[in-house]
Amino acid sequence: MLKYHDRHDAAGVMAHMMARTAAGLIGPDSLVVPVPLYRWRQWSRRYNQSALLAARIANTSGAVFRPEVLMRTRATRSQVGLNHSGRHKNVHGAFAVPQDRVADVSGSDIVIVDDVMTSGATVQACAAALKDAGARDVSVLAFALVVDG
Repeated sequence: MLKYHDRHDAAGVMAHMMARTAAGLIGPDSLVVPVPLYRWRQWSRRYNQSALLAARIANTSGAVFRPEVLMRTRATRSQVGLNHSGRHKNVHGAFAVPQDRVADVSGSDIVIVDDVMTSGATVQACAAALKDAGARDVSVLAFALVVDG
């Protein structure tokens, strides 16, 4: 609904639920980072649903919203229809911390925010980029988890 139907009004309720669930996970020094979209996908969609959630979660929890510390370095195909292995291959190496943001990430506790997690491939690729840049701890907060079968 939030991702494909332009229903931004749902973001507030979703973020409130997520922030309550993650109360013990997010501290005032935590960096809340949305899963980034590639620039053309964000342009065509006009917004990043994970960023809408992450900004509200950070605001509610008193944490720091930092969308600029993680970027998608290349376009990837949609994960829809890909199997587990295909999803991991699709996003492998697709995320990075910009060189001028490494100092912000190094030693930080980071919470990656995504709307829906299916295989975990995307958030694993994001976490790997953040850990490579020196993040102390990386956690994931997703609104929904898709379970097969």
